[in-house]
Amino acid sequence: MRASVLEKIENKLYNRIIMLNYNIIIMNKPEFDKQIQQWIQIDDQVKSLNEKIKELRDKKHALNTNITKYAEQNNLFHSTLKINDDKLKFANTKSQSPITLTYLQKCLGEIIKNEVQSNQIFEYIKNNRESKIVSEIRRL
Repeated sequence: MRASVLEKIENKLYNRIIMLNYNIIIMNKPEFDKQIQQWIQIDDQVKSLNEKIKELRDKKHALNTNITKYAEQNNLFHSTLKINDDKLKFANTKSQSPITLTYLQKCLGEIIKNEVQSNQIFEYIKNNRESKIVSEIRRL
């Protein structure tokens, strides 16, 4: 009888209520352990796939460089190529660098000549950025 009471208390201690996107999940210790193992397996798969994706991106980038050089040298840059059911078009795109804190501080210093005022605006922007806390699991 005493073991039964201790077992019930132990089970109550192991049961946890986990808030996940406002859905309440009641989980016992064995289910928790099982989900941890699944998380580790999935994390391993994600790492492996990300490594493969990086290799493919690197190969694609090298091919892109070679193909665009050839197209430029052979006046094909404004052409559309039809390959099987796909069409490829060469194009130039303009991309801008992100607005970093260093860049923002530099620009404010150029526009606002009063250094104290410029620094106050910069600190206000830096300290009042929107932030959020996200719960996650990290591997060590």
